[in-house]
Amino acid sequence: MYFINSENSRQEFTQHSGVSKKVLLGNGFIPNLTGLSVSSLLVGQTIDFHAHQTMYEVFYVTQGVVLFTFEDRSFNVHSGECIVVEPGEVHALENKYDKITHFLYFGVAVD
Repeated sequence: MYFINSENSRQEFTQHSGVSKKVLLGNGFIPNLTGLSVSSLLVGQTIDFHAHQTMYEVFYVTQGVVLFTFEDRSFNVHSGECIVVEPGEVHALENKYDKITHFLYFGVAVD
């Protein structure tokens, strides 16, 4: 059994646009889990288009709204909602609303 307190978790920057995250579980802590983190998007902040070829990425919005854009469609994901991005799907995130957005996310490796 493990207990993790987000207040004691390490803060680091993601590879995307200066967005930071708190890492709750690091890559490899659990087999096939590429990490479990909490993060926020400030008003107007974006994560540019990208894809992960070898993992699913799961987002759960805890506060606010995030606009997820894929190649041919967009979705507003609200507090209490979850979205799963499949391996190879090109996607971007944007907070184009008037409040900060908070979300939890994790990756699951397929290879």
